Amino acid sequence: PDAFKQSWLYTELYRARNFKQWMAKGLYLGTLMVGLEQKVMGGNVPWTLHHKHADHEMLKPASQCEPIEYPKPDGKLTFDRLSSVFISNTNHEENQPAHLTLKDANVPVNVNLRTYAG
Repeated sequence: PDAFKQSWLYTELYRARNFKQWMAKGLYLGTLMVGLEQKVMGGNVPWTLHHKHADHEMLKPASQCEPIEYPKPDGKLTFDRLSSVFISNTNHEENQPAHLTLKDANVPVNVNLRTYAG
């Protein structure tokens, strides 16, 4: 965590931390405030805007949503999953243990898949 906080990436993300919250307030106010924060103050503002709800509080069951029909990958602009992983240059040992572990391996299939369709 300390190394990340010293990185250029942390600095860049920290300076842009309010973008989504300002833009959620409308195009004109969002553009004005993002411009003020980024251009005038260089992203160094003494405030941080917070979401009204945590992400998990806004998650809807699949039954309340319209399914999204994605077109088949065209191989030019969109690609299949295997090609995308290859292009990302992801490297790991084939038998490498997962870095995330589940307390109950049945939850993804018995709860999440049924409730959220994915």
